[in-house]
Amino acid sequence: MRSEESEEPVPLAMDALDIDHKLPQSWYMYWPLTDGSSVSYHEARAAAPLQFSVMPKDDRTTAILARERHVPRMGNLTLAQYGVNRALQNHGFVEKQKAFFDHSHLQLNRAFTKGTAWDEAAIQGRGEMLFEFARAIWGSPVVA
Repeated sequence: MRSEESEEPVPLAMDALDIDHKLPQSWYMYWPLTDGSSVSYHEARAAAPLQFSVMPKDDRTTAILARERHVPRMGNLTLAQYGVNRALQNHGFVEKQKAFFDHSHLQLNRAFTKGTAWDEAAIQGRGEMLFEFARAIWGSPVVA
């Protein structure tokens, strides 16, 4: 994702970096749903088996399940300096955004430092953007 104008032609040593879930795996305390409501750990765990049900779900359960499905997606994953990642763990959007702005110089994280929210739509959009970068780099196989 670096361009000709990037200041740092060589990225950090990979052993200094850690994989970070921008929307944390344990998001309940600091990451309200898009309607602003909080979700408890127990409420999220109770919703989890309902993902396999064909029965209709209420809007809240649907939102919880959508949130859970977006946590492990590529659009939600990034690289962060190990100490910064461990210090942030499950903190909210504002705290994580500030830390990425203050400490990350990776182009991979630039959009996160400029955004106003991090939700399912942002995760989906970033995943699509990353896919386009990957497709440009690796291309499709040639069929003979």
